[in-house]
Amino acid sequence: MAALSLATIVVDNTCNQGKVASAGAIPALSALLPANNPANVQEQVAYSISTIVSGNSVNQGKVASAGAIPPLVALLSANTRRSVQSRAAPALAFLVENNPDNQGKVASAGAIPPLVALLSASTPAGMQEIAANALAKLVENNADNEGKVASAGAIPLLVELLSDTPAGVQQSAASALGIMAVNDTGKIGRVASAGALCPLVALLSSSTPADVQQRAAFALSFIVCSNPTNRGKVEAASAIPSLVALLSASTPADVQKEAANALANLVPSDTRNQDKVASAGAIPPLVALLSVSSPAVVQDQAAYALSNLVVGSPKNQGKVADAGAIPALISLLSASPPDWMQQRIGLAVANLVFHNRDNQAKMASAGGIPLLVALLSDNLSGSMLWQIVETLLQIASFNSHYRKLVTAAGAISPLVGLMTDPCTHDRVFSSASANITALLSDPRVRGLFTSATSFLPLLALLQVDSPEHALVGTSSVLSNLASIIPSIQRELAAAGIILPLLAIRAASCNPPQVQHYV
Repeated sequence: MAALSLATIVVDNTCNQGKVASAGAIPALSALLPANNPANVQEQVAYSISTIVSGNSVNQGKVASAGAIPPLVALLSANTRRSVQSRAAPALAFLVENNPDNQGKVASAGAIPPLVALLSASTPAGMQEIAANALAKLVENNADNEGKVASAGAIPLLVELLSDTPAGVQQSAASALGIMAVNDTGKIGRVASAGALCPLVALLSSSTPADVQQRAAFALSFIVCSNPTNRGKVEAASAIPSLVALLSASTPADVQKEAANALANLVPSDTRNQDKVASAGAIPPLVALLSVSSPAVVQDQAAYALSNLVVGSPKNQGKVADAGAIPALISLLSASPPDWMQQRIGLAVANLVFHNRDNQAKMASAGGIPLLVALLSDNLSGSMLWQIVETLLQIASFNSHYRKLVTAAGAISPLVGLMTDPCTHDRVFSSASANITALLSDPRVRGLFTSATSFLPLLALLQVDSPEHALVGTSSVLSNLASIIPSIQRELAAAGIILPLLAIRAASCNPPQVQHYV
């Protein structure tokens, strides 16, 4: 009874969890777990440990250090009373949650085989749900444990639990399969190969509880991620209409998020699926999810899905723009969202306007140019950075008004920064130098430059042994800069740029030309 009293005191109470641990309760409880103790005591102690470690990383470590893991694992054995197993498995799940050290310790203590055994058809549904949840916690962000769980035969058993079982069992099984798919790096995912796709798609049905729909969509999103074969199978299983239906305003936000993510992962480099998703009516509800009334994580996934839908598809670029996505995305960017979200939204804008003059005009009218320029200073990944820089180059090549907007937004400094950063990829460098050249080549823009100060860091690139693309890009920028006004020429000369520039031009078969926009 004392163990139950402790559980009551600490449940959902971080302060009391700490007090109970500080009072020495954890070693005392751990001592009551071995087999020589009565089953009802073991059951109460396992429950108490669950409440003490739930959401508490400090207590997770203390329980592990007290030696509680091996006896808890022992309580999962087939000859243990079911009520004890039903307390021991959640205790282990709470012990390993977001705790890689404990994940390894629990796996090493032999927990995986008995947990997998508890997934069998002969096990009561409630215990199957508990076991599936514990396995999901064991494999989360842990590829080693995922391999061990798969080798123990869990995947086919989890797939069986997706059909003709209570909703709680389906939810836990789908969650475990989805997490295992995250860790699967094979070309043909083990989860998909075990036959999970059709039952997961079936769980997207409107007759399925929302919690189960959410975990099914979560699992599907990772099963198809970077896997063209699985994308085709999921599309063939008619998942797209069901996923689109889950985007509706009446659907809970966490379900909308996972449905949008699944659609986003279904369409990259797949024009067939892009067309299928658009034809199924996904674009208007995805745009609606960009609304300020949507949670940030939903807005983020909607932007991600729209971004992937328009890549390489002028037709979808037009449809997404016509649905009002551009002002909605610009509005989100203007609201200074978190960095992780800002970059995704910025990429969606860039993909929408890429090689699309109509959408570029709409984006500029919505005030998007300064926001794209601001992204140049956001430590973007290589491919995303190139997309933003290249989009700005296309805009700068459009007309003088846009070149003025790009310049006024302060693009020069970050573009020069990209050129002088030794980690910048060649194609990003070339696009950045072309951007600056385009700006400096416009007579209507040249008047904005009265000093060479922002460009002086480029002097370091004017070395004979610099890569050819660096010499060509830098020479082009500085040649155009030097032709603006005499005071800038004198500034460049004083900085020591003129002589190396002339030497490089003399040594080059194709000396840079001063370009002018008419």
